[in-house]
Amino acid sequence: MKQMCWTAAIVLMWSTAVAFAITNGTIDGAHHANVGTIVYLDQGTYQQVCTGTLISERVFLTAGHCAAFLQLQNVQQVFVTFDPVFTQSSARYAGTVYLNPLYPGRGSSDPEDIAVIVLNAPVSNVIPAMLPPLGLLDRLATDHSLSSSLFTIVGYGTTDTEFGGGKPDASEGRGTRRYATEGLVALNPDLVRLDQNVAFGFGGSSHGDSGGPNFLGAGSTETNILVAITWGGDPWGISQTVAYRLDTPEARTFLGQFVTLP
Repeated sequence: MKQMCWTAAIVLMWSTAVAFAITNGTIDGAHHANVGTIVYLDQGTYQQVCTGTLISERVFLTAGHCAAFLQLQNVQQVFVTFDPVFTQSSARYAGTVYLNPLYPGRGSSDPEDIAVIVLNAPVSNVIPAMLPPLGLLDRLATDHSLSSSLFTIVGYGTTDTEFGGGKPDASEGRGTRRYATEGLVALNPDLVRLDQNVAFGFGGSSHGDSGGPNFLGAGSTETNILVAITWGGDPWGISQTVAYRLDTPEARTFLGQFVTLP
């Protein structure tokens, strides 16, 4: 397995509208126990960066640009915590990051934006999320059920961007796991675009939540099937979440090196 690598394109990817938060969300508590956040030690303090999901006892899935950012910061050791509220005393699992060697891919057509953290020890008290079978979202689109489907986004990070009184503040509420419901905007070959417009009761990503899961279904229809990981969206988290599909051949080629695929 190839470990983290990066190029100058990482800087561009990180500076664009990558996703950082759950807007219009509900405090999660223990509801999505397999969703965690990545932390690293910086001058004696644990810093939080990105969200991810446990997909086997030792494999934690996140976004490629999160792994690339850690490399850019010369982080030598990463940890994952599943505490619903991140604190300096949160229980942590150490691991090794593996970035998709094809990242950053072909931009918005197929960013290949995927990475995993292989944990040193198994997480035995958490049920991992399920990966989708090949072409699941395409089949749902073909039978016309996808257009009415809802999705659940989960992540740590700020709750919204506050405007007025100077520079917009995107730090409020960071460190607490939250979830929200999304609708469908469009299905692309490698991405799914999800509606987070609060006018329809939806929520979604903004500043601090890249790599987090988008589960198929919401409320009583929510499943444990992780169909996409949060990749980006509009800069202020008010319109749509853009997520990298996990049911494509490209995503499965990378994931198949670490887990058994459905």
